[in-house]
Amino acid sequence: MHLNLSGRGIGFSYRLFPGLSFSINKDGVYCNTSIPGTGFYSRNKVTETNDNQKDTPSDSAPVSSKNVPPNSSIIEVAVNVQANNDGSFTYKLYDLDGNENKSIVVESRVTASRQFKEIIVNAINDRTNELTDIYKLTARPLTAIDMEKKVEEVKPVDIAAKTYDIEKPTYESVKKKLMAEAKKEIRSLFFWTNSNKREAYVSKMLEPTFKTELSKWESAKNDFDQKQKEIVNNAILEYENAQKTFDGFINGEEDYINNSIDNLLACLKVPFDFSINYEYLATNKILRIQLDLPEIEDFPKKKASLLATEEMSIKDKGKVEFHRDYATSVCGMAFFFSGMMFNISLNIRAIEISAYTQRINKATGIEEDSFIYSVIFNRGHFARINFGAIDPIEALKAQPNKSKILKSFEMREIVPYTEEEIIDIVNNTEELPITSATSKKIVSDIIQQRDFNIAGINYRSGIQNYVGTFDGCLIPEPNNKFDPNAIRIVHSDGHHLGYIPSDETDYLRSIVNNSFPVPCKGEITEEIDYDENRKFFQGIVYVEFVKK
Repeated sequence: MHLNLSGRGIGFSYRLFPGLSFSINKDGVYCNTSIPGTGFYSRNKVTETNDNQKDTPSDSAPVSSKNVPPNSSIIEVAVNVQANNDGSFTYKLYDLDGNENKSIVVESRVTASRQFKEIIVNAINDRTNELTDIYKLTARPLTAIDMEKKVEEVKPVDIAAKTYDIEKPTYESVKKKLMAEAKKEIRSLFFWTNSNKREAYVSKMLEPTFKTELSKWESAKNDFDQKQKEIVNNAILEYENAQKTFDGFINGEEDYINNSIDNLLACLKVPFDFSINYEYLATNKILRIQLDLPEIEDFPKKKASLLATEEMSIKDKGKVEFHRDYATSVCGMAFFFSGMMFNISLNIRAIEISAYTQRINKATGIEEDSFIYSVIFNRGHFARINFGAIDPIEALKAQPNKSKILKSFEMREIVPYTEEEIIDIVNNTEELPITSATSKKIVSDIIQQRDFNIAGINYRSGIQNYVGTFDGCLIPEPNNKFDPNAIRIVHSDGHHLGYIPSDETDYLRSIVNNSFPVPCKGEITEEIDYDENRKFFQGIVYVEFVKK
């Protein structure tokens, strides 16, 4: 925000983001819109002021000329908004030094503007959104190849320290420097005496100056060499730590997994209160988690909107909407935490989360833990979920689970899975390829990657919108009238990108044990055929598999 002082009076402008700002002066509030880099610009008045009303001295009193930097007509002001779960909010204005700005002019005109009200509305609604959208932050389980790439990214390429390239002082170099100083400073009218005086100056100053220059050079060189040593050591340490993480990720002994979980939970920051108790069943490679959820009483109860009259409306959510938001949030937490835990080690092949909250027992009147869902995630199946497109409630129900979610989205108490039930479900769930690789051999000998061209890509509609890298999966197409052995390549958003070449489908089926769908990564590029003066597309997909 900028406060402007000019001959026309006091005004200020508030920049929301590039291309959108609003300015306020005695003529009213103006909304300024533009398309950055194009020169297109629009300015529209959004509020009126009383033309007959003039600013009183008290209006501008808070703004003193002594607070304005010389030759400047702008004071920048920061706006801080804090919204609460009950729909209340507070705001403050600050200058760049962090001092609260209490200008009546700034406050009254900012708060009357539509843009400021939109900020308040968004702040209130974001209290809910940051909870209901937590599932969108779920991490995809990494594969061994993913980890190998991460290790390679920090591998020092040129480990040698740089050398200090400033020349060491010598008597001759110092003598030349002193003579230059003498010629500049010693200029007598008796010019025939200058030479002797200069020689005398150099002779007198040579030894102490040389010692001083040499000492400074040695000190600077030592500092430089020390910093270079630190840079090299840090690079080596980072690489060694990455290798240790890689080894732990692949081999995942019980102590490593427990320590990694403790470290993760100690530094994790999320916009809600929670606590986790866990147990790693090393024999079965299953992680059990008990998740203490945020209480529904602490969940945001209000929603806000901006009416056509440009007045803010802040009201209670309906009962169904409130319970739906809460259920969406707590179900999404199961995916969020599981994504992080799967990435600790490949030796976590399944995760069971039993989530509970505190409720009053109506028979005793005592607050007790009440479990509201228990869900089991298989690593291979979890890796195939497109988290950006799911409904967390429905996605949780699609996994082995115990839950009682009513049509009103109220969540009833359940009895969580027992250890025996969990082991039985996991052992009877089909293992998908790739993710079960836990051998202690060198990973490059276990996990293999094969690339395939994307056939028929130039016949697919809208393919120009998919240029770049992508995540997707491979799906058989047995009803294909041209080739019942066809395997379709599908983007994570469901768009059909093309096919595996027909002469390679049998090989693909063999390396993935004919187990579909198969996750893949890929890249599509746009090319130009200069001979025919046309554009065309090329694509490739990468498939990981366990070497037999």
